[in-house]
Amino acid sequence: MHDGTWAYFLFTWEDPTRSLKHLPLVKEIDGWRLLHDGYEVGDEHEYNEDKFSVLLTTLDVTLAGDRTFHASPRPIPEQPATMTGRGLHFTPGDDVYVDVWQWKATSGGSTGWMDDDHIGPPLDATPKQVRNIVPYKGGFAPDPGTANYSDNFIMSDEPGVDGKRLIMPRRLPRDLAKTTQRWGRSTSIQIMARATEHAGS
Repeated sequence: MHDGTWAYFLFTWEDPTRSLKHLPLVKEIDGWRLLHDGYEVGDEHEYNEDKFSVLLTTLDVTLAGDRTFHASPRPIPEQPATMTGRGLHFTPGDDVYVDVWQWKATSGGSTGWMDDDHIGPPLDATPKQVRNIVPYKGGFAPDPGTANYSDNFIMSDEPGVDGKRLIMPRRLPRDLAKTTQRWGRSTSIQIMARATEHAGS
């Protein structure tokens, strides 16, 4: 719906498997561990929050995704192969851009925010993307600005002695009991409580 100046959207859906746990951390004897299943290739399955996206374009749409998805393990020969093997998003022309909104249940969505992204021409890979430390994303990128959330961990670029990359939490409650009393036993606090219990055992 629109009034000539503003556009209004309402999205509803049935969700029998509500997902709010997004890459939780667990403290173990030898350090912190990230619970994940596919995160290392940019394709998390088990510990991924609910999300949906909307693509806005002024182009004549002939296919779903407005011809922005290119299926192939390596759709751009001079850029890194996709870590998932499925494909990349990028537009068919050098000056063609489409707007992408992403709502995420835990990362900003619970406070009323959406990610404002875009798909444009393929970007040059960063050094980390060339080395397959992080996935190359083709022409998909966030709009300029500062995100209102970030991951609660820093992951090392290189694997440790056992082949796993080291994890360091960004933020922990100073007093778990006071935090729980103030905010209630939300999913995130329950995860942190379990992590603290593991640390003490």
